[in-house]
Parts: sequence; structure tokens; C-alpha cells
Amino acid sequence: MTWSGEREWSEPTLARQMLEQSPLVSLATLPENTFGRMRGKCLPFREVGVLIAPVTGRSCFLYLVHVEAIYLGHRAHYGERRGLPFVLLEDDHRAIIDPVYARMRLRYEQVAVRAGHVGSTPSEQELLRRLKVPFDPPDRSAVPQFIFQEARIEPGHRVAVCGSGVREADPDANPAAMYRGEPRTRLRIVGSQRAPIAISSDPDLLL
Repeated sequence: MTWSGEREWSEPTLARQMLEQSPLVSLATLPENTFGRMRGKCLPFREVGVLIAPVTGRSCFLYLVHVEAIYLGHRAHYGERRGLPFVLLEDDHRAIIDPVYARMRLRYEQVAVRAGHVGSTPSEQELLRRLKVPFDPPDRSAVPQFIFQEARIEPGHRVAVCGSGVREADPDANPAAMYRGEPRTRLRIVGSQRAPIAISSDPDLLL
């Protein structure tokens, strides 16, 4: 998803409200179709792999990029958001998190400031083209400035997730944990446009 205009500043606040108002639950015991706040470490979902963030080039499951373009005293804002399903792991119990419909509260880093396209990487230039940012203005005497900010969910990061899901067989479960009981299951957490999930890396929500 790409956008132009101001960022949706209310989204991080709404994500935090959802997480704060949801009871803390365990991946092992959360019933189907029951909302709760889960915590865990992010791992690759083997069926889909990872993304490469366009500014830092780091492997991730989800990235948010904000570009501020400054030209002749005017400021314009552009952004891109892409995500893939990933595994949330807590004490050998798993959930598959699909972030397509999610309210995000992640920490942005200012990772690059460029004067025009001079010094920008091929990945940054491709990002500007995807966002339809005019980086070759007609007035050659005024060079536009681009400020890149990026937020990511990377392998090994810990996040809190608020949502509900359904249970399915877990093919990656430890066989030693299953030999005395029912087959181990995992949750699949998927939001919708009307009922998004929430994801945050706020440290206090991970306690």
C-alpha cells in the first residue's frame, strides 16, 4: 500500500488503545474467535519468507516508510507499507500473524537525508518512482530534499499483537510435546478492514 499526503497520525494511538484494553492471554490457551493481547518473538513463516526494506536493505516481515519531500519551501509527504505473514512464538506455541489489516505502532528511524537523487541508492530511487515523487523538478536551481524514515518488524523482534483467530494443526510443533495429548495447534490471526488487528513494539506492552 502506498499513499501521499500526511501520515495517519491516529493509527499508532488507536493501536495502543486496542492493546491496552485487551486482556493479556497465552498463545497456548486463547480460545478461537476470542480477542486478546499476545506477546512473542517474530520468526519467518516458511511458506512466504521475508521482505527487504527499501531504505535500510534489512530483512523484515513488515516495513513502513515515510518520505518527506521539501522543495522551494513546500513539504509533501509520501509513504509505503508492505507486510507478509510471520510467526509469533511464545514458549513453543505459535500463531501466524497476517498484518495486511493491522493498526501499527512501531518506532520510526530517520535513516537517510538526500539532496535530490544524488547519493541515493537504487532502492531509494525505485521507492521514489513507486511513490510518484517528482525528484527531477523543472527548476534546476532548487534541489529538492528527501527525508526517509523507516520502521520494521524483523526476525527476532518481540511484538505485542491484539486480535482473534482460529486454530489449525501446527506442523512445526515439537513431537515430544504431543505424544501424551491432543495434536498441538497454532492460531491464525487475520484482521479485516472493518475489524483490524493491532501490532506494537512498545516495550511496556511486552512486559
